[in-house]
Amino acid sequence: MPKLSAACRMRIGMILGLVLVFSGLGGCDTASPLPAFREMPPALDLDKLIGELQADPQAAAAKYGDRYYLFVSVPAEKVVSLRTTSAGTKGPHYLESGLVRFLPEYTRNLDNVGPGFVVDIVGQVTDWTWDKFFIINNCTFIVSVGGDLPQSSY
Repeated sequence: MPKLSAACRMRIGMILGLVLVFSGLGGCDTASPLPAFREMPPALDLDKLIGELQADPQAAAAKYGDRYYLFVSVPAEKVVSLRTTSAGTKGPHYLESGLVRFLPEYTRNLDNVGPGFVVDIVGQVTDWTWDKFFIINNCTFIVSVGGDLPQSSY
């Protein structure tokens, strides 16, 4: 396999990042701010990460821990946000998908995400667990496929 130059890899990364952003725009019913990154984190398959965390949590934490990754097309099974909790209820707020809870960088990041949505998520892998769930921290959510949001609680 030929070795690509650093400039070529950067161009490919920028093009893939733009494709992800613009493909996500098609599912948005309302405009929401898109996050900006100096450099798009590498993509990581969520099932692969979960498998490695289950098989050897310490090795997976050493390999992925405290680094940011892009998780593509994550189905939102459960969303606990300011929109879905009664006004004044403090966190924790999260998006749940399978055995993973994605904690937002800012609480309002989850306001435009509802159950059944499909989102691309940039988040920081941790070695934390919460009950039976693995935790991805400091997440930013980009809606790929939207739907109906639950009635606002505030």
